[in-house]
Amino acid sequence: MDLTLKAPARLDDFAEFFGSASHSLDHLELHDRYAVSAEDELWRWWVENGKPDDLPPTPGPYWDLTKATAARGVVIRRARLVSTGPVSDYQRFLYAGRRWPLEQGEQARWLNRDLATDLRLPGNDFWLADAGLDSARVLFNLFDADGRPKGKQVTTDPDVVKFCAESFAAVWDRAVYPADEIFG
Repeated sequence: MDLTLKAPARLDDFAEFFGSASHSLDHLELHDRYAVSAEDELWRWWVENGKPDDLPPTPGPYWDLTKATAARGVVIRRARLVSTGPVSDYQRFLYAGRRWPLEQGEQARWLNRDLATDLRLPGNDFWLADAGLDSARVLFNLFDADGRPKGKQVTTDPDVVKFCAESFAAVWDRAVYPADEIFG
C-alpha cells in the first residue's frame, strides 16, 4: 500500500476525484478547526457581523463542482465530528453556512465527539468515492497543527477503502441534521 504524501489537494484534484465517482462521495471531517484560505473573507465577515446564525450564499468553483457532481446522480455526504463544551467558533461558522452546501446537493450531519469514543476512525480526514464498488478509492486530506492543508494521500487499497467505508457509515449513523442540539 502506497500512501505517499503529495501536495495538498487543489480544485483540479477535487474535480478529477469527484469526476471519478459514479454513485457516491463520502467525506469525513475530524478536526475542530481548519485554516482554509478560501474561507478567510467569509470568516472575517462572519466575525465582524456578530457571528450570525446564517451565512450568505458562498458561490464559487468548488460549489459549482459539487452541484454538477450531484446533478450526475452522485450522492454526496459529509460527516463532521465536533468537540463540545463549547463548540469551536470555526464549527459554529460552518454550521451557520449549512444551507448553501445543501442547496448544491451535499447532505451533512454532525456528531458530538463524546458519542464517538467507541468508533474505529482513521487518523486523517478523507473523501471516499464509490464505497462498495470495485472502483472505490480514498483521498486523505492531511492538515498541520494549525489546520492548514499539508498534503494528500490517495489509495485504492481494498482494506483501507473498507475501513474508511465502515468508519464513515458508523459516524453517519450516529450523526444528526439538523444539529441544533449540538450548536444550540
